[in-house]
Amino acid sequence: MALHAGLLHACGSSETVRASGQVAAVSWNSVVDVAAQSELIDKLLLWVQENTNYDVSAIRQSPPHINFCNVGERIEYEGERIIVDPDLNAAYDSQLRRINIVGPWDLHNTMDQSILLHELIHDVQSVNRTWYCLQEPEWEAYKLQDAWLAQQGTVSGFDWLYIYFLSRCPRDHHP
Repeated sequence: MALHAGLLHACGSSETVRASGQVAAVSWNSVVDVAAQSELIDKLLLWVQENTNYDVSAIRQSPPHINFCNVGERIEYEGERIIVDPDLNAAYDSQLRRINIVGPWDLHNTMDQSILLHELIHDVQSVNRTWYCLQEPEWEAYKLQDAWLAQQGTVSGFDWLYIYFLSRCPRDHHP
C-alpha cells in the first residue's frame, strides 16, 4: 500500500517536497518519510483487522487523509473550524475522513504510533458501522489502543473512568 503525496501534509499547507527521490511531506519544519508512514498505517490497519471483526480492506486501499498541525491552529472538524487545544493529541473528522495529528509527533515513538492507531480505529469504526453519537466509539478505540500498547510492552496509563464518561452519549432528557 502506498500513500499518495497529497494524503499527508501539514494542516496549514499541502506543501510536499522530494527528498532523495522519495515523496515526503513538510511537518513542523521537518520532513516526514511518506513511505515509512504508509508502512506504519498498513501495519496498524492489519493489527485492527486481526484484533477485531472489522473489515479494513477498503481502508487499506484508500486510507484517510493525515494532517499534521500545531496547538493554536484552526482545523476543520466535523463541519466546523476548531482551534487545536494544548490537550489534544489528534482528532478524526469522519465527514472528511481526515486524521489531524498534533505535533510534535514521532513516527518511531510507540505512544505516538498509538495515537495514530486510535484515529485509524475511528476511521475503521466510521466506515463499518453506525454510532448513536460522536463520543460512543471512544471506549472501543481506547480499549484497542490499550491492547496494542500492551503488546508493545507499554502501559497506557489511561484514566478509564474519564474515558467511560467521555464515551457516553448525551441523554435526550434529564431525570
